[in-house]
Amino acid sequence: MEDLLKIMKRLRGPNGCPWDREQTHESLRTNVIEEAYEVVDAIESKDDSALCEELGDLLLQIAFHCVIAQEENRFDYEQVEKRICDKLVSRHSHIFGNDTAENAEEVLKLWRKNKETEKGNRSLSEAMEAVPASFPGLMKSFKVQEKAASAGYGSKNLSEAVALWEEKSNRLKEGIDHTNKADLEQLFGELLFSVVNVCRFFKIDPEIAVSKTVKRFVNGFSQKGENE
Repeated sequence: MEDLLKIMKRLRGPNGCPWDREQTHESLRTNVIEEAYEVVDAIESKDDSALCEELGDLLLQIAFHCVIAQEENRFDYEQVEKRICDKLVSRHSHIFGNDTAENAEEVLKLWRKNKETEKGNRSLSEAMEAVPASFPGLMKSFKVQEKAASAGYGSKNLSEAVALWEEKSNRLKEGIDHTNKADLEQLFGELLFSVVNVCRFFKIDPEIAVSKTVKRFVNGFSQKGENE
């Protein structure tokens, strides 16, 4: 990491790379997202070489942002590193503290409890508002519903979730021919939100699920073209 930071400081220096010197936290936002998704693609393809490379690209983004922040006297890599180490220790109170957790589900409950304690025991609305606005819609829906469920709100079981999904689907079918675009948008949104709710009970990430479907769809056209 020390070598990577040195390289980035050289690239950002007076005689460095013109492109690197022009970058800001804001200009690099999409790069972080793209690199994270390329890591996911490498994981999905089970390609160790690609995963090794893509993790390096993602690490570069972290170094890039740390160097920019250090130049502006906001924070540096050491502070980023210390903060995540402190967080891991405080959130794993069943390892580094006096709490106990016998399985992964109990660990997640403990993690959420410790997180809310760190954040000052926020209200449910504050916790949901804290979900990043830049998350893709399906991912944000999943995170918000998880927080609501942890506080005892939303569908209590799979049957309720499926019933809600069917209700939203029927409402869309009934209104699809005589509803204006704004109302249709709301109905589609509610239907997608209810589908995410069902995914939650199966512990299926809806963002990954739809990405895989898109990939299969594209591959289908590719195979069709090859056959022709």
